[in-house]
Amino acid sequence: MTFQEKKNLGFIAATVLVFAYFWFNVFPRHPASGAAAETVLRFWGSTVLIYIVTSIGVLILLHILTSITHTVLTREREPSFMDERDRLFDMKSDRYMYLTFIAVFLLAMLLAMLGAAPAVTFKVLMTAFLMSQIVGSSTEFFLYRRGY
Repeated sequence: MTFQEKKNLGFIAATVLVFAYFWFNVFPRHPASGAAAETVLRFWGSTVLIYIVTSIGVLILLHILTSITHTVLTREREPSFMDERDRLFDMKSDRYMYLTFIAVFLLAMLLAMLGAAPAVTFKVLMTAFLMSQIVGSSTEFFLYRRGY
């Protein structure tokens, strides 16, 4: 497997692990349904913010560790340039990632408009982050695996 394929598989695994942590450890702590709207929105706002910062930090750390591990094991440096094919793969994966996020984000807003509980809306929004990252990394992995 190439470095880019390994990197994308690692990103998918890290994204799923961070989301699973939040799903099983943070989401069950949400305020009861009878709590004040201010308390509920404060909880979900801070949860989404912490999730975004944690995801970015984990992905940066994973990229550094993947690069170091790849260099140590293969005695080759990480490719420091992007040719036209790499840029094309990056643009295609970004396009699918953004489209996925927009579709699920619109679903979350539709649920909010129809009167769904804030917990449901924010869980769908957090799932949008998860799905978009998985779609983006999976697309890039598939494109590198296919080779064109």
